[in-house]
Amino acid sequence: MSKGMTGSTGNVGQTGGPAITQESGNTGRVTKTPEELLKQSYRVSDNFDHTLVNSLENKNISGEEFAKSLMFQELHGHTGGIGGIPEDYKEAASNFSISDMMHTMNASFKDMDEKDLLKNLESQNIRFEEVMGKVNNVAVVLSIRMGLIVNKLKEKRAAHNDWTEWSKKNILKPFKISKRSLEKWSNIALLPNIESYTYLGIEILADFGSSLKALSVEDKAVLGDDPIKHYLEKLDKEASEAERREHFEAVNEVQKLQKLEVIIGLELMKDYLANSGTFSKDKRKELAQMKKDHGDTSVVEFLKQVIANAGNWDKAKGVTPETVAKSKESDTSDSKTKVSIPNMKVQITTLRKSLKTMIASGEDFEGITPEEVNELIADLVSMKEKLSNKLDKTA
Repeated sequence: MSKGMTGSTGNVGQTGGPAITQESGNTGRVTKTPEELLKQSYRVSDNFDHTLVNSLENKNISGEEFAKSLMFQELHGHTGGIGGIPEDYKEAASNFSISDMMHTMNASFKDMDEKDLLKNLESQNIRFEEVMGKVNNVAVVLSIRMGLIVNKLKEKRAAHNDWTEWSKKNILKPFKISKRSLEKWSNIALLPNIESYTYLGIEILADFGSSLKALSVEDKAVLGDDPIKHYLEKLDKEASEAERREHFEAVNEVQKLQKLEVIIGLELMKDYLANSGTFSKDKRKELAQMKKDHGDTSVVEFLKQVIANAGNWDKAKGVTPETVAKSKESDTSDSKTKVSIPNMKVQITTLRKSLKTMIASGEDFEGITPEEVNELIADLVSMKEKLSNKLDKTA
């Protein structure tokens, strides 16, 4: 990460490299102001000259031209391609639009049967994972460098106690960087042994870094000197990078819910993400309220229902267009606000079955406290009393 770049920390003779004295050969210490560090660091892409990222950072080709080049490569440059690629790329770019090439590519799949389409999809997915792995590595390496600089700037401004305003004036506005990006870089650079996990990608590492920073000293001690390794050790040693990323996405979601005091097992979370996508902030809040009202078990059972309903939360809650319509009619006809819980009978039946299974196995009580059980009993007793009173009135 340090060699071969203008302004790097590497070899003698590079512009911006550390000064070396002729007498002793020791590295001289050069003190730089925050502004000088900032100017040196932000345009990291200007300083890279590595083969791996050359094509991405070639300023002589626009984004559209890059896309055209890639599209032509897909059409003509791979095994099974259409063939006939022009010797001069500019000739191709001037004669074809990306839309033209999309139509050509789409037409190439027209006469394929299901077997060939699946085979093609499999091979493209393998390529996609390989490319994304490299893109993740490059992006994280850049982010680490940015993060180290940002954290060093924070140190230098600490005595002034003005980081928020200073960063807004000197970083966010002039460089058009978001506050979120600055936080991501900072969190990533703080992760122990981050250089070993660049393939996980910016978003996963930044989320984990944010969660790790918020942990207590005791909780961090449990994770050890390499917290990322702590979670990855649970995976098969032969797990692919894609499988490791999926695993860590689940780790991050579990930790986000833990902040809201919602306890979900890692395997259930992995199953949910694989079948139902990701969580939004609103959905996390909804689960937190569900836990508050009914306990962790209700959240677990609900997520299982979401998975069974292919990620459809409304179906998992028993909500249908008919129940929504009836609810709206009730709202307009009754001035008093009523709370409607769809399919309560189904939910009670599900709860009873879950409780019987848990009691019989005696192995699924993780995260449940006696106080929560007492609260459930109290709620059920109260419900029984109200139901009995209602039946007495109608008798």
